[in-house]
Amino acid sequence: MYLGVRVDSSAVVPAVLDNGASVSGVSETLADRLTLGRGARAPLVGNGAERLTIALARNVIFHVGGASLTEPAAAIVPMRPFVALEGRAVDAIVGKDLFARFVVDVDYDAGRLTLRNPRSFDYRGRGEIVPLHLSRDRSRAWMSGTVTAAGGGTIPVRLGLDIGTYSAVRLYAPFVREHALATTSGTTIESYGFGLGGEFPVALARLAAASIGAVTLERPVAELSKATGGATAGTDVDGTIGGAALRHFHVIIDFARSRMILEPGREIAAPFAADMSGLLLSARGEALDTIFVRHIASGSPAEAAGLRVGDTILSVDGEPAARLGLDGLRTSFMRSGRYELGIERAGATIKLILATRLLI
Repeated sequence: MYLGVRVDSSAVVPAVLDNGASVSGVSETLADRLTLGRGARAPLVGNGAERLTIALARNVIFHVGGASLTEPAAAIVPMRPFVALEGRAVDAIVGKDLFARFVVDVDYDAGRLTLRNPRSFDYRGRGEIVPLHLSRDRSRAWMSGTVTAAGGGTIPVRLGLDIGTYSAVRLYAPFVREHALATTSGTTIESYGFGLGGEFPVALARLAAASIGAVTLERPVAELSKATGGATAGTDVDGTIGGAALRHFHVIIDFARSRMILEPGREIAAPFAADMSGLLLSARGEALDTIFVRHIASGSPAEAAGLRVGDTILSVDGEPAARLGLDGLRTSFMRSGRYELGIERAGATIKLILATRLLI
């Protein structure tokens, strides 16, 4: 979920809302514009496999709507590798302190974030209440649940709440190995997840079901991490529930009462979509409007079409790729169809036909 925030005296800048971020932070570019002093350095473990060391800035104020948060030690993050995979500018991350201070009401259907005072908040709706377990510093929130693999039994699982990820369900590498999920999850396709710290290898699979509390998600797409570093190689939790699952609901996160409330949204019955191309794309250039092929899954429609790593996608069915953007291309390739691609390769322009199909 993206939102506009002001940092100290800045104009409104694009930010990501991420309860999984233990501190709020800013990009190095924004820190330079605001002449934020670099203080102590600290390690940063993101979802990506690369371990980062970042600088901290003291007492940075984040203005979110009418609310203000002072971060005693805000992270100054090298954001450029992340935005290349994100495909859009991101200058700030609003982290766990927002969730610790407010009841955070996320209406995906309306595209609206509402912050409520936990002292006066009195929920009287009929949504499902999912108990949350919180770490002492409230930097992590997780839920007890189950996952059911396509070819296996039902397994108890601790799923972290991670509103800052694209995935529906992400299962961490130690849990995947312990329960042999790579071999019991039916058809899988090799791919990559990404976050701060870059990318990490995953196998995409479709679970039979995943549940948190009394809420069951039918046939969600899961990322089965194969990472050897970064958060998804850890054991703090067994995995996460992310944005692709939460967007099916109106979500109210109430840390003060250790609960999350899920009300059915417009897309409650919509099936979980997955990539049908076998492409992992990335963006470059100042405007992030040059889209190129970063990875191709073996045996995928992209490989069959003759696409190669490093190809630049110029157009899709005559529409400039720069106008569609990285997010638009990813969305298009989650639908079955036949696409004519304009490709630049080694200085030459060629046409290829990509016939997408259901992969998992």
